[in-house]
Formats: sequence, C-alpha cells, structure tokens
Amino acid sequence: MLPVTLLFHSPMDELELPPQPVQSQPVQSQQEPEPEPDSESESESELVTTIGRLEVSTPTTTISSAALHVAPMAAVTDRHFRMLARSISPLPVLWTEMTWDKSLLAAGLESPTELEALIGFSAAEHPIVLQLGGCEPESLAQAAALGARRGYDGINLNCGCPAGTRGERQHCYGARLMLQPDLVASCCSAMITAVTEALAPAVVPCDFISVKCRLGVSGREEYQQLAQFVATVAQAGVMYFVVHARQAVLNLHAAANRTIPPLQYDWVFRLISDFPSLHFSINGGVKSLTEAAELMHLGARGVMVGRAVTADPFSLLSSLSTLSGQHVRTRRESLECYLAYANIAQKANWGRGHPETLARKLLAPLVNFFHNTPHAGRWRRAMAAARAARTELRLEDSAVTITRRCLEACGATTPPPTGEMTVLD
Repeated sequence: MLPVTLLFHSPMDELELPPQPVQSQPVQSQQEPEPEPDSESESESELVTTIGRLEVSTPTTTISSAALHVAPMAAVTDRHFRMLARSISPLPVLWTEMTWDKSLLAAGLESPTELEALIGFSAAEHPIVLQLGGCEPESLAQAAALGARRGYDGINLNCGCPAGTRGERQHCYGARLMLQPDLVASCCSAMITAVTEALAPAVVPCDFISVKCRLGVSGREEYQQLAQFVATVAQAGVMYFVVHARQAVLNLHAAANRTIPPLQYDWVFRLISDFPSLHFSINGGVKSLTEAAELMHLGARGVMVGRAVTADPFSLLSSLSTLSGQHVRTRRESLECYLAYANIAQKANWGRGHPETLARKLLAPLVNFFHNTPHAGRWRRAMAAARAARTELRLEDSAVTITRRCLEACGATTPPPTGEMTVLD
C-alpha cells in the first residue's frame, strides 16, 4: 500500500482570501443581475475583511482530481456546515444539499436575492459542487446554467437518492432515474450544452457536469445493467461519476438505504477497469482517511465521505490537512474562523429566514465540534439547551454569544491541570 501522505497530497495551492470570490473558471456572466443594495455581496466583502487570512483552495485541476469530497446530505450540508468544514481544512471538495431544479428556477425568476438565498455560498467554500435534483432536460439545463454563472466549480445530477415509488413524474428523481438511462443521458446532454453556452468563451472542464448514482436500483440490479447505464450516460458527454457502492431499494427509507444494502466496492473497481477513460469516485461506508486511502490505492479517483464528517468534523478534516503536509489549524483557529463567518451571516440574515431559525442553523454544525474530547458530552448538552432558548436566539449576535457561553459552560477554555493548553489549542 502507498503511504497515506502521498495519496492525500493536494495539487491545490493555499491562498489568502482575495477581495472577490475565487473561481476555478471565469464563470461570471455579463447577464448576471447586479446585486441589490442589501444583497449578500456586501456582507461577503465584510466577511473577507473580518476573516482576513482565512486560507482557501484555488483548484488548479478539475473536481474529479480531488482526493476527498464531503458528500451532499439533506438538511446537513447547507452553506453553514460547509463553511465550518472549510474553516477546518481548505482541501476537500464541498457539495451542496440536493437542490430541486424547479425551485432554483422559481427563485431566479423571483429575484436575485431569493436565488442567492437558495444557492448562495461564500468565496472560501471553493471548490464546491452544486447537486441538482430533477428529471426534465430543459429545467435541469436552465438550473445548471444558473449554477454555473453563480460560480460553482461543478454541477452534479442526483441519480442516487432512493426516491418514492408513487407517481411517475413527481418522484422520478434520484435513484429512480437509473431505470431510464436514456433520460439521464438527455438531461446531462442538455446540462452540458447549457453550461457551455453560459460560460462561453471559457473552456468548461470535462468533469464539470457529473452524475452521482448507485450500483443499481430495484429492477436493475445486475452489473451489466450498471455498466450499460454508465456507457449510455458517458455517450452524452459525462466523464465523471460518483458511485455509492450500494444498491438502492425503493421501498426503504433513506436511512435504511445507507445501511441495509451491502457495500460492493468491487463493482466500482470493475467500472474503473471497464471504462478507463472515465473518472470514478467512491461513496458509501467510508469512516476514516485510512479507509479512503486504501480505496484510492486500489484505483478510485477520489473518495466521498458523509456521515463520518458530521460525526466528528474537526478530527477527520484536520487529519486531512495533516496527511497532506499542509498547515493544520487548531480547534480554536477553526472555531474563530467559523464564528467570524457566523457573525456576518447573522447580521445580514443570509437565507432571508426568521432570525431564530438562522441562529439554530448556524449553531447546528457545531454540535459535534468537540467529539471525542473530554468536553464532548457537556458541550452537546450546553448547545442543546442554548438552541432551545428562543428569546436569546432572536438576538442579532446570538450565534457567537451562545457559542462562547457554551465554551465556558463545558470548560473547553480552561487549561487542564496537567498542561498549559486547552482543548481548543
């Protein structure tokens, strides 16, 4: 086996946060509406000034070349969780929650502010991929173009989430799309065309449009059917696939589909062997960087990690920086970066929701921040109590104030008797 440090050596350079959003391609379109006076762009500039030396990664290679990806997870990987992840490490590719194509189009028609509330992200989040859900080529193409013009580093079509079985059009998304390879090919072809036109004259990377899928779905459970799906979609121009190495069982809910169908990594390696011109990353069941490194040694282009990151974000992501030989931020540095972001986001009301709701969303990524430390239990209890304090949550700077009070309550700022450093350092 190759040394883990070599497998996680990053081709990306760390840079100081510039005054404008970092982009891997010149994707800003002249047709993009000017931000409104109260839009998030002003807050973004303030965030740049506040965080100052927050390091970000500027991709010098395409998305599929990255070793580690943080998986798209519903109600988890919003812009706040992604910003916590980026505050810890500049290395992994971050993915959004799945966004419905028609929701994106409706927001775009309403106003630039509503569109930004739905798919906005901070400059420091690069490299970042927008995942779309849908089944109609025209609406997916329009949504992909909007995402590309917003500055995303890649657009992904969700063909992996186990969708409901009732209704032909309403539930034809996610893994159900694997039942119709030709439809997926049509969707991807339309998305590639739309993105190429939206970003012209820039050259669009060959892996800008990607597909995330399963090994199969109820009714199409054989390897040859998976290979046919990949071949059909690849003919439409898709070069990059992220494969969750489990079947999708349509009559099981999402949580059960992450555990009951067995992992079959060997199928992904067969795809790698059968389609040498395509790029494949593996998703599913990866709990550590050691496991990820082993999968990459066996041939995976990259590895996508999901629940392991949410369970212990600091340990896993800081270890990634350690293994790559890059500067490792302390827990204190990472938390201060995130709180600087939270302060700006809360004052600007990013997301345009109720202040109490925004405060809870800003605190949610921090629940497991002290996992596997002596303060973990007290921290989680303090955070749970604070997130229930509705009156305080409505204050303008409640996210920062509550976090600092929870630090004091759990003793995380107090040096241990045996040393001079706290758990934050």
